Amino acid sequence: MLSILAWIQAAQSIEVINKENVTLNMHGRLQTFGLSDYVLDPYRDHLRIFLFVRQARLAFDGQVNTLKYDVEYAFGGEEGLKDTGGTVANSSLGLLDFAVDVPVRNDIYAKIGQFKVPYGLERLQNSGDLLYTDRSIAHLPFNQGRDVGLALYDSSQGFAWNFGLFTGGGRDNPIRNLPMRLGTPMFVFRGGYQSEAEENPFDPKQIDPDGLKPGFSVMTNLLFIRDTRVGHSTVLRVKPVEKGLLTDSNWNPFIDTADGASGSHTGDLFQGGGDLTWRTGMGSGLLTTEAEVNYGQYKNKIGWLEMTGARTQLGYQQNQWGAGLRYGVIFADNKFAKSGRVIFVNHRPVHEITPSFTFFHKKFLKIVISAPVLVDVPVSTETNLGMYVLTDQTDQTNAGPIIRQTVPSARAVVQFSF
Repeated sequence: MLSILAWIQAAQSIEVINKENVTLNMHGRLQTFGLSDYVLDPYRDHLRIFLFVRQARLAFDGQVNTLKYDVEYAFGGEEGLKDTGGTVANSSLGLLDFAVDVPVRNDIYAKIGQFKVPYGLERLQNSGDLLYTDRSIAHLPFNQGRDVGLALYDSSQGFAWNFGLFTGGGRDNPIRNLPMRLGTPMFVFRGGYQSEAEENPFDPKQIDPDGLKPGFSVMTNLLFIRDTRVGHSTVLRVKPVEKGLLTDSNWNPFIDTADGASGSHTGDLFQGGGDLTWRTGMGSGLLTTEAEVNYGQYKNKIGWLEMTGARTQLGYQQNQWGAGLRYGVIFADNKFAKSGRVIFVNHRPVHEITPSFTFFHKKFLKIVISAPVLVDVPVSTETNLGMYVLTDQTDQTNAGPIIRQTVPSARAVVQFSF
């Protein structure tokens, strides 16, 4: 056992097969997550403390001749899928990624399968390589997660681009042959300039135990889909997990409306934005700056609504430790509502300020401590039960009256990976 741990410390992966035309590497990650919030709750304790196993993942990657492949599974029950009655079914479908990269010409590849939608830097960044315990609130409206589709990309030095076509329905959907009225697939484009080639444009890093290279990138992100009516509902409405607030029926009252007996109304979703990174040496460490802004709009026959999100962060890494400070903000119109209750009361933005500290032991153990403060965050109240911070519990907008609060938190992640 000790020899295996020593091997993992040195390698950060387990080499299973290494032959002339075939390679297979195995990776794993375990994340325990501690959470403490201070919420002014009239029914329960103000202080909340939780401990979870947030991630238990196993991944494989390698090459067969000229084809590259990657597979990733989630075994920790990271989300509880709901049945048609809205109750948690206590089960989750655990396939995250299963994709093949086919060389087309020069540095251009075609990626086919189920994988991350290439929209937005923060959402693409690997959750095991963040400088913080969580992504910022600014990614919540625009989250597309993983989907089934095809992407052509070139991640070489200089002009880099990524163009994808996806179903829009998310990952792990069971086969259903239902009547449909076709809209369009989800079109996604991400492109710009990068001073260094990106090893994996679908899995960039914020921090690395070996350190990241100095350099910079400037990218544009665009996304559009015209929803498809399938059976009594639509593709965007029934997407099971990794759903942005713009298309979440708990936030968007228009996506949940019905067009008589023919089913739910279909609509258009547009997202656009940009991001930049800049890394430079400072002393014996690396200074990193990231900034990102996104705009999104959903529109159908009943109405339209829009959101804007932005974040900026500053980080510094020296050898085995790193520190960062992040600011995030969401601007939303007053049309976001559930059961007639306006979610963004008084039409004020939601702010997040998060300092963070990271420590690596060798390459396999990572400890992250963050202290986010949410300012003017919407909080719903369920009578005689308690309050829900809606950026954490996005499905509780229907619990009761919604007010604004400032919520300080402390969060910690202990991560073992190989």
